[in-house]
Amino acid sequence: MNFKKWNRPFYRDVLRDAFFLAWRHRKLWIFALFACILQTGGIIDVVLTSSAVITRQAKNLIGNGGWMGPPFFNTELSGVPGAISAISKIESLMLVVLLVITVFVVSVIAQGALAYGLGARTDKESPPFRACLTVGAKNFWSIAFLNIMTLGVMWLARFIVLIPYTYSITNATWLSVIGYIIAFFVFLVVVTGMTTIHMFSLNAIILRSETIKNALEDTYILFKKHWLMVVEVAALLFIIGFGLLLAAVTLTILAEIPLFLMLILAALFHWMVLLEFLFGMGIAVLVVIFGLFGVWSVSFQYAVWQRLYLRTEGGSVMSKIHRLISGLLDRKK
Repeated sequence: MNFKKWNRPFYRDVLRDAFFLAWRHRKLWIFALFACILQTGGIIDVVLTSSAVITRQAKNLIGNGGWMGPPFFNTELSGVPGAISAISKIESLMLVVLLVITVFVVSVIAQGALAYGLGARTDKESPPFRACLTVGAKNFWSIAFLNIMTLGVMWLARFIVLIPYTYSITNATWLSVIGYIIAFFVFLVVVTGMTTIHMFSLNAIILRSETIKNALEDTYILFKKHWLMVVEVAALLFIIGFGLLLAAVTLTILAEIPLFLMLILAALFHWMVLLEFLFGMGIAVLVVIFGLFGVWSVSFQYAVWQRLYLRTEGGSVMSKIHRLISGLLDRKK
């Protein structure tokens, strides 16, 4: 094997390209805002969100709360006849279903638009906004199926973790704790695998105009061939995601310090109007900082997976661990 051909600064190139792609094409952030509702392209956000959901569901099960549906299904309307109450609940259900479908459609189209905007750009600018939306809408059904498959598998994996986690709380033994750790490790593998399948297939559909069947087949081949590289990228995204979260928190704290001091002063002198204004400003600063970090990180993560897909599709790439081992073996020779 010609090691020099494979010994290229792969991650350095991918991360640098993804960083500048996400920053230069800021008009694509609006797509990132809606795309992240169903798929962020990250690892740490899925893990943190799923962990919070698992913890809440476990507490409900332990407290015999069972499944907690929307509030309007669990609340009786006092003083209202049964028929009117039933109609009101049906209307609420229809409203929720309509809202869920709308959000799903918008997020699916935004994923396709973001992938196309990042992949079909020129050196100076990304494709027109309308062209991105057209491509996303054109491939709606393929991307929708991909999202349903990804969400379904992740929901099943989360449910599998929920069982040993709940049992380890009520029956804290070494065996139950080990069972939970094994289940959570399996969950991490599923998250990494399904995120890879989703992002690779999305780019195959958008950039290569493949059907969902062909996209999944090609993704499986790439994943089987480059699984170690996928694990390395997932670990990198986890670390980068944690770093971005820490940076957002730090910047928010620094920005909130002057507002907090002014808030104390307003409270001491009972300036209620100023107090309410500063409180609103504090919430606005929090939303803006985390919002900007959020949409950029989603664009960045989509760009990383796209660069990885294009490079692995070319074939001339090798994982960092593999390159290090090959380099050591070549030196010994």
